[in-house]
Amino acid sequence: MILTAAIRDFRKGLLNAPSRRTLAALAACPVLALSALPALAFDPDLAAIEDQTVIKRFPAGSIVTREKAEQALREVRNARSRMNELVDYSTRRCGENFLVNSCIDDVRRAKMRQDRRFLAIETEARKFVRQDDARIEREKQAERDRKAAEPPERIEPSKGRPANAAQESAAKNRDARKNRTEEVREREAMHQQKVSEEAAKRAEYEAKVKEQQARRLEREAKVKARAQERARQKAERDAGRSESSK
Repeated sequence: MILTAAIRDFRKGLLNAPSRRTLAALAACPVLALSALPALAFDPDLAAIEDQTVIKRFPAGSIVTREKAEQALREVRNARSRMNELVDYSTRRCGENFLVNSCIDDVRRAKMRQDRRFLAIETEARKFVRQDDARIEREKQAERDRKAAEPPERIEPSKGRPANAAQESAAKNRDARKNRTEEVREREAMHQQKVSEEAAKRAEYEAKVKEQQARRLEREAKVKARAQERARQKAERDAGRSESSK
């Protein structure tokens, strides 16, 4: 009867102050505590955190088209969002375990491994996109240079054509060349702006990763502090019981 009641009390509140009857039963039978722990332990789904679906779909060297590179970036973004939700849930549930830090550390390591896999796919995809953008821009620039290098079309003045008509035609040709030159400069400026925007986005992404790591470290510190506080309170209660028993 005492053992049955002790198991019931133990499973209802492992982290709460145990009753004298529970402590007596656990002291008399250490196996009882071990048998009760699995009923309360949370087992994080590390396989789900390290889901290999996207990883297998885009192995190293498989991104050879612009379409596949953009698809890889979309799928990694969605998979990372799902992983972060599962990591947050698992980290919260780890607080229910007897070995809180060990549980949280398992989840953290699984996330780090998966983040490295995601980053490898993103790096390869972004590199392909940058190279493809550069190729397209080179082709456009070559076409612009070719047109700019072409001599203006010579217009033979018709017999008896007034001099001012020939001057007007020459002025139009000069304006056309000037417009083409300005267009080349404008497109070069747009290309430089695009490169700058990409660098800013990359810096923003890296800042977000650092912020997530900082929040994770803060959560781990809070969990550790709570565990230490529970251990201190338990030690105080045990000391109080020892004094009262004397």
